[in-house]
Amino acid sequence: MLIVTRLKLSNICQYENIDIPIETGLMAVCGKNGSGKSTLLRGLMYGLTGLVDGSWGTQQNLQKDGSVTPGYVVVTVKDDQTNKEYIIKRYAASGPKFADTVTEFADGQYKEVATRRKTVDAYMGELYGISCALLFQLCWGRQGQLDMLLTAPAAYVSTFLSSVWSTKHLEKLREYLKNATDSVAAMADPTAEIAAQEERERKLLPMLDDLTTKLKDAKAERDRLQQRRQQLNQQISNASVEDAKKAAVLSDRLVGINTNIGKVLQALANADLDAVKDKTIEELQEALDSAQKAFTELSTAAEEDRLAVVALGNSVQRISDDKTEIEAKIHDVNVEHQRVHAILTGNGADTCAFCGGAVHDMDRYVNNTMRVLGYADDRGFLAFNDKLTLLHDEECALDRRLKDVQEGIKQKTASWKDLSNKAAMKGKDISDLTEKLRIATLLAQYNELDTTKATLEKQLQECQTNAADSEITKELEDIVSGLIPIETTIQDLEEGITTIKGHLAAAEQIKQHLAEEKEQYEVNASARNVLVLLRDVFSQQRAQARYFASKAVELNQHLEAFLELTGMPFNLRLDSDTRLFSYTSEGGFEHPTAHLSGAQKNISAVALQMALVEVIKPNINLFLFDEPSEALDVENKIVMSDLFRRMNRLLPSIGGTMLIVSRDEQLIESCENIIDVTANKETDNAR
Repeated sequence: MLIVTRLKLSNICQYENIDIPIETGLMAVCGKNGSGKSTLLRGLMYGLTGLVDGSWGTQQNLQKDGSVTPGYVVVTVKDDQTNKEYIIKRYAASGPKFADTVTEFADGQYKEVATRRKTVDAYMGELYGISCALLFQLCWGRQGQLDMLLTAPAAYVSTFLSSVWSTKHLEKLREYLKNATDSVAAMADPTAEIAAQEERERKLLPMLDDLTTKLKDAKAERDRLQQRRQQLNQQISNASVEDAKKAAVLSDRLVGINTNIGKVLQALANADLDAVKDKTIEELQEALDSAQKAFTELSTAAEEDRLAVVALGNSVQRISDDKTEIEAKIHDVNVEHQRVHAILTGNGADTCAFCGGAVHDMDRYVNNTMRVLGYADDRGFLAFNDKLTLLHDEECALDRRLKDVQEGIKQKTASWKDLSNKAAMKGKDISDLTEKLRIATLLAQYNELDTTKATLEKQLQECQTNAADSEITKELEDIVSGLIPIETTIQDLEEGITTIKGHLAAAEQIKQHLAEEKEQYEVNASARNVLVLLRDVFSQQRAQARYFASKAVELNQHLEAFLELTGMPFNLRLDSDTRLFSYTSEGGFEHPTAHLSGAQKNISAVALQMALVEVIKPNINLFLFDEPSEALDVENKIVMSDLFRRMNRLLPSIGGTMLIVSRDEQLIESCENIIDVTANKETDNAR
């Protein structure tokens, strides 16, 4: 809370120089008529807010008459939370040389934190928690606004209270709500997709259960056959241990061979076997190597032709540059020829340009003269026409060369494209031969495995024949034969189960993602509904009405509390609908405040001022009253004094200060501290 601690006036109204401390609580300002009691209050409010009451005029009217030195006001306020002091200085004069300033004093250091009127007002407004203009209205009762507010029409009350209870924060809130509503994305409802995934799971689960049951049965049958095979092998072992062991090994190898054969056949399932008919691996490999070699050669030749085309293109550019240079030389010769010819025939007559003699053969004259001048002679200088002939010959030679190079580009480009097409065809041949080589290799593996299988079966038959009688051998063969399809079935079932589990896991993952989307959708939908509802709740007219009504209720509560302190036989209140003040008499009848007596209005205005401060809650509690009991009779002066005494008991608890200009002895006696303006002026004059 900010507390006013000191006030200094220099060349302000009646004061040449006065510096007085301000205490919290109730202070009386007394003195003779015209001594400057009201000036202290006016100067204090000017220092705090930069404003003076309209009845006085502008700030220049604060300047002391006859004083050359510009007047100024210095107010010191202290923050009771941070112990920082703020020294506000405002001049009565205007201009850049007399700018308002705010100086902060903390930790023994002074620091200027604001300068010039607007900056100072904004800085102090942040400290007060309200604007300087609103603080002026709340604290300074000189203008009688609060008296007039009690009996004013609804339009005046609405205008005044709208400036006090600003609804700008509601406008910002509506803007925030609009931006928030626009920023919440409207998502699609994923409920149907979740149901589709659940339906997919319902179809897959019975299939998984069926495959799992079949796998369990197949494994049980495999275990039974293996157990039986072990029993038979044991029987064979009893007859011939070595043959039995050999038969068991052969049997296991045979199972592995059959598995490998199955894999090879699966790899050949879609192969074109006719494509490798009567083709050996060596032949295919040799053809593949030859195709790859041819492809490399064609690619290399095509690249060489491409580079040749690039080189010929560079030659075309060089020939064009040479031709441009020849054309420039031809131009220069023609210009020189025209210049010399103009000199020799400049007079326009068939006479010599040097001696004036008659010229019968102009061309001969020109050529002879050019030889005399050094443009052509017997030592090798050429005449202009000879030079032009040579240059034109060089230009024609360049044109022929350019034509030859362009023809070469055309031929090389055709060759390059032809070689590229042939290389592409060889690439296709390589791909085809590679596939054929793969098929031939698989066929070779199959033949090798089939041969090995026949050998193992023969060896197994021999072992079984030697190991046991024909019935045991036959049963063992049946078991070995039965294990092969069972192993294949188990493998197929495990692959099917793995596939279904993969589908189920994918469906579950999709469901989780969709569940998150649905949760976000529901959150977004709820958020949008809440934001739309809030925007409706905080719509301009409704929100302002609610805000005004809530502030009116709070104001009426404080008014009732302060009027109870006065002991007045009525209860004052503001109607939030009609925007008018009224009071309720002891008999319970409601009347407009215009029916109050002058003294009752005066006392009610004091209570209204303090109630407004309680509702707005600025960061400074300051009350200034100028002759509040002037129009009161003796009885009401006692009531007013009693009201101030009771308020005096509340001021220390809220860090408040109340300055009262008065000549009423009873009112002065109710104050804790007294500022005698007359005594201060005499002391100041003595100095």
